[in-house]
Amino acid sequence: MFYKTSSLNVDIKKEQSTRAFEIAQMRIASECFRWYPTKTRCWKYEGPNQGHKWFPGLRKSKSKKIRIICNCQRNTHRGKLSSTATITVKITDINDHSPTFNQHEYASIIPETGSPGTLVTTITANDRDSGHFGTDGIIYHLEGPGAEKFSVNNRTGTVTVAECTSPGEKPCLDFETKPVYDLQFVATDDNGKGRSTSVPLRISLTDSNDNAPIFTKPFYQVFINEGAVTFEPEFVVEATDADRSSTITYSIISGNRNELFSIDPNNGRMKIHNKKGLEVATESDSVIPLTVMVSTIHLN
Repeated sequence: MFYKTSSLNVDIKKEQSTRAFEIAQMRIASECFRWYPTKTRCWKYEGPNQGHKWFPGLRKSKSKKIRIICNCQRNTHRGKLSSTATITVKITDINDHSPTFNQHEYASIIPETGSPGTLVTTITANDRDSGHFGTDGIIYHLEGPGAEKFSVNNRTGTVTVAECTSPGEKPCLDFETKPVYDLQFVATDDNGKGRSTSVPLRISLTDSNDNAPIFTKPFYQVFINEGAVTFEPEFVVEATDADRSSTITYSIISGNRNELFSIDPNNGRMKIHNKKGLEVATESDSVIPLTVMVSTIHLN
């Protein structure tokens, strides 16, 4: 197990004397450690010796220390004298790995009216280094346009809706203003001071029926001749709704005596329902006030 190397001065203090000896060292040490220069080129903190061929049993070892046995010999008139010494090498970790995520990208869908604290997603990363250089030292945050609308627990990676006074409306989350947020979820080791890795996070909003429909005019007025059976030109009342996933419907709720008029519930087109046409018996019959209601049906 031992073989001779070049002469090395080893200080052995015994009876106040210092002597130089010839040293024989283990083969494993000769390949991994050199006396000059004192550097290692095959040992890593994350897996000491990585299962070295001379010590295969260490492949499963979690030890961060390596022990080298040195045997010193010299010939005397009394014969060969020898002594052994144990050198313990402690491996110190450095921050040579960046955080890694389990996926290349992440996505989440939440309602636009999500209240502050609503869970969006939880994303975590791993780091092969130890201590604050590793997983235990990872700090998380979000970057990108609109990132301020979300909160991130910088230790757990949990993303939630940020505090806002009017959910579903500007300046809070609002589907009609911005339905999708493409952000970067960032993990940084060494308690936020070390190596960083980012991954895309897309947060999509679902539309909610949070806007009332509005007529394009505050009131409508149309003139028609007595006896007419159709509106000339065509008469349509119209409303709009900021909610993209809502369908507008129209109905006449008052003033429609004897069912003189009808309205298409889908497009607001007015028609004269009486096939004989309109008849004006008195002056009061010349003005017919109607009330049309518009409502929405949410499709989600």
